[in-house]
Amino acid sequence: MAPRKRQIVEKLRSWYLWHRYLGLAAAIFAAWLAISGIVLNHTEDLALAEQPVNSEWLLDIYNIPKPDSLEGHEIAGRWIVDAGNRVYIDRLKVAKPQPMVTALPASYGFIIVFADAIQLYTEDGILVEEIPFTAGQGDIIAAEASEKGFLFRTLLASYSADEELLGFERLTGARTIRSPEPRAIPAALLTDLAGEIRASRLNQERLWLDLHSGRLFGMTGVWVADAAGIALLLLALSGIWIWQQRARARRRQRQSLQRARESE
Repeated sequence: MAPRKRQIVEKLRSWYLWHRYLGLAAAIFAAWLAISGIVLNHTEDLALAEQPVNSEWLLDIYNIPKPDSLEGHEIAGRWIVDAGNRVYIDRLKVAKPQPMVTALPASYGFIIVFADAIQLYTEDGILVEEIPFTAGQGDIIAAEASEKGFLFRTLLASYSADEELLGFERLTGARTIRSPEPRAIPAALLTDLAGEIRASRLNQERLWLDLHSGRLFGMTGVWVADAAGIALLLLALSGIWIWQQRARARRRQRQSLQRARESE
């Protein structure tokens, strides 16, 4: 074999070995990126944003602690608990992802006041109706019970309503309206709610996003994800280079055979 041809063959073999080992290393990262990318492409179909992460070790990685205290209002033997963007009636989650303003007793049970709506409940904790607050501009920032029903305060005005909330009447003159102060809930109830509340602070969408980007493992994971991207790029470039070199070698071989036939 001619020295130049031997040199080309050895060079191709060297590049081929690097290409093969790089491909094996990149295959794992490619699968990781592909799977997580496909899952994220169907976030809405899989409802990932609504699914909490219940794994304790994953919650530990995110440094999400269990709440050591929660406050609420005890009405008719039930606790209405404010847990940030979640509200519970005892151990049952209220289907409204909003912090509550307050909870107030009523002859039929109680009401839960949100910034933009009021929910009416029976003593058994059954939702009767949700009434949007459209009496005036602005959200409700405070509410309290009155002799005839309820009083509500926004940043711009105050309103009164009967217990059934059939209508809102704007109050004239100065009137101080303060929501009742919440109290710490019992330890047994806190224990039952703490795990679910902790899990609610991390959803599957955030987890898959961090898996895809590598951020789940901090900056180390980000650098690994970057390395995976670079490895895939080098794999593509080395594959193209090897293909070009082999194509040139085959072309030279065909030219050599053609010259040999012509010289016969």
